[in-house]
Formats: sequence, structure tokens, C-alpha cells
Amino acid sequence: MRRVTRAAEQISDGQDLSRRIDLGPGRDEIYTLAATFDRMFARLEASFQAEKQFTPDASHELRTPVAVILAQCEEAQADPSQRDHALQVIQSQARDMSALIGQLLTLVRADQGRLNLEKEPIDLGELTQMVAAQTEELAAAKGIRVECRADAGLWVQGDETMLVRMLLNLTENAVKYGREGGFVRITLSRQGDCLEGRVEDDGIGIAPQQQERIWERFYQADPSRSPSQGGVGLGLPMVRTIVQAHGGRVWAESRPGGGSVFLFRLPALEPVSQKLSEK
Repeated sequence: MRRVTRAAEQISDGQDLSRRIDLGPGRDEIYTLAATFDRMFARLEASFQAEKQFTPDASHELRTPVAVILAQCEEAQADPSQRDHALQVIQSQARDMSALIGQLLTLVRADQGRLNLEKEPIDLGELTQMVAAQTEELAAAKGIRVECRADAGLWVQGDETMLVRMLLNLTENAVKYGREGGFVRITLSRQGDCLEGRVEDDGIGIAPQQQERIWERFYQADPSRSPSQGGVGLGLPMVRTIVQAHGGRVWAESRPGGGSVFLFRLPALEPVSQKLSEK
């Protein structure tokens, strides 16, 4: 008990969040209590580390567009002939900032359990077809072929805006890291009581040691590509947040140079017409 108390006091004072009681295996209540505390301390340490990293990352991502906007304002003041160009750049940077702030707010609300979803029956097959068509223009710039196999009539109970954002993030990510002249395959099918979605590309792939970290906020598996691609490392965390908020799960399968497959599963919903016919 003295070891438990000492470790708890050191952690509560903020001295050492990596501290553990580490009593080892045992069967009585003290060992169970110590193991429970160790798991709690590990979660606390991970939470504090994530918050410590989140603040400078968010500040950096917001500082960059602000710097561009200020530079463009100064250029327009010095040379009136550049005002139209400066306004276009400022508008573009402001839109990027607005999107970033929106994503951050969504993630914060999810962390606090305040992510309000307006759920209704959604034909996810139809939504997937719409997103695939929307992605074709972006893919065409790289000569990427978008293939979609998703039948209408595959239903979920969900928030349409959030589900569109989730699908767009996955498909745009596949285009972003796909091979020029390659393909992006989007499929949706019924698997028992779930709908399974797959977004596959034949691009650069993801190293095994990075496949869990890609779900971390602001993490970029290939940071050298992000400036030209416009990513800040929030797309996949948003995907996971949205899928989990709908009672599902999402994961990735990939190998370097062999492309990537992102898969998600959501609870299926029988269409209203079918329920009525069954009655």
C-alpha cells in the first residue's frame, strides 16, 4: 500500500507521469488495485503527451496561413497592381484556416463527448457513388481512374454531413498518395449485420511502424509531400472519430510501394420499405 500511495502522490504532483506501481502478478485485491492504477496512469500519460504535442502542432498549422496573409497584404500595399492576386491568395488561405478550425472543433467536441450527430436513415451506397463522382475531377489531374462498386439500398443510421466528410477524406487521401496513372477503387458491400467499405489505391503505401500513427492528429507518414498536397494530418483522425461516433471501426492495410486499403465497418440498417413489407 505504501508503494501504491507513493506512486499516486508523485503522479498527482506532476513529477513523473511515467511512474508505475508495478507490483507484478498477484491475486489479491492489492495487486488488482495496483494493476488498475497502472493502466489509469498509462492513459493519463498518453493523454498529457497528446495534449502537449497538439498545442504546438495546431499553432504551427495556423501560423503558416496567417504569415502568408500578412505577406500578401504588405505586397498589395506596396504594389497596387498585385491586389487582385493578393486577394485570391488571402481568400484561399482563409478558406484553409476555416476548414482547419472546423476540423479542430469537431475533434475537440468528440473528445468532450459533445459531438452532436443528426442521425437519420441514410442510403450509404448512394452517398458513396456521389462521393466517387465528386472525386473524379481531383483524380483526373493525376490521371487516376476512379472505380466505384456500391449498390444503392445499403442503409445506415447516420449523420449525412459527417458520413460525406468521412468518405471524402478517405477518397481524397487515396488520390493524394496514389500513383499517377493508377487507380482508386471504392467498394461498399453488406457483411452480415454491417456494411463494409473499402478505399484502395496503388500508391506509395505505408510502412508497418507508421500504420497506427497515421490516426494521430497532425501526424504525416510522408511530411515532405504535405506542402504541395495541402494536408495537415487531420483527415484520418477525422475519419476515425466519425466512424467511431457511428458505432463502427476503421483500419488500414498497406505495405511500402504496394498501395493501401482503408476499410471501415458500420452497423447496417434495414431500409424502411423492407421493414414495412416484412410487417
